[in-house]
Amino acid sequence: MKLTVVGHAVIDYIDVGYLPVKPTPGGTVTYTSIAASKLGLNVGIVSKVGLDFREDFRRFLEDHEISLKHLRIEDNAYTTSYIIKYTPRGRRMWLRNRCLPITLADLNCIDDSDMIHLGPVACELDEETVLELIRSSRIPISVDVQGMLRKFAKTGYVTLAKNVNVSNLRGSKMIKLSLREAEIIVGSSSIGRMLTKLSGIADIVAITAGGSGVYVVSGLDAFHIPAFKTKVVDPTGAGDCFVAGLIYGYLKGEDLIWSTSLGLASASFIVEGYGPSNFGGLKEVYERASFLVDNVSRIRL
Repeated sequence: MKLTVVGHAVIDYIDVGYLPVKPTPGGTVTYTSIAASKLGLNVGIVSKVGLDFREDFRRFLEDHEISLKHLRIEDNAYTTSYIIKYTPRGRRMWLRNRCLPITLADLNCIDDSDMIHLGPVACELDEETVLELIRSSRIPISVDVQGMLRKFAKTGYVTLAKNVNVSNLRGSKMIKLSLREAEIIVGSSSIGRMLTKLSGIADIVAITAGGSGVYVVSGLDAFHIPAFKTKVVDPTGAGDCFVAGLIYGYLKGEDLIWSTSLGLASASFIVEGYGPSNFGGLKEVYERASFLVDNVSRIRL
């Protein structure tokens, strides 16, 4: 089965406080693609980078069997790049560079996937492009809203936009967002209210809550599934790897609880290393997922 991941490939500079900071390949197209490939999906990306995207970063993706057929190198642009700093108060991010937008014309190449995952990280997919793709594509669409909500100060510092309406994403198969993003969109910290308001937008809505796990809703079925307990070295990419496992389960026809557990298990591996260095294979992910399904809590809406 084939997955196409759309968004900017990124150069990340991750500061976790006790390890040397070094440039690493990042962005949803890196983390989701590799995690999905490790689970056995055939994965390609649609992305744009600048000439500063290093050859070893390209080889890194190819070595993980990611098709770069639709990776476009822009001569007059820099690769999207972030500084990511983790502190006791949470994550802080600064945008260093942003590559050119991804347009509908760039997406005409997608014609043979079982699912398209839209993973913008720096507003490279504008609202009109996302909505038109959802409206016109015969291929199921999954959306990570993170890169659609971000705002950038003159310093590059990243904040989240207020009063964002995601109801226009109706028709997508799957939406993933963080707990903070859900709070801003819904205007409430009530999990029940978030799930109720977001449930009709997509067939599956998943709200990731870091070490607290995931809240997921499909129709009238809503659950909380805890995270797999492990030592966290670097949380970067956890949400993206979660999406990979969730999509894998969905494409394989698994039920909501098992698919979500696969996502959480996939996320548990990436946090154990720095950057995109530790991904779980299918057998390992299944083993960890099996520990999670007995701790599921149903949520009444």
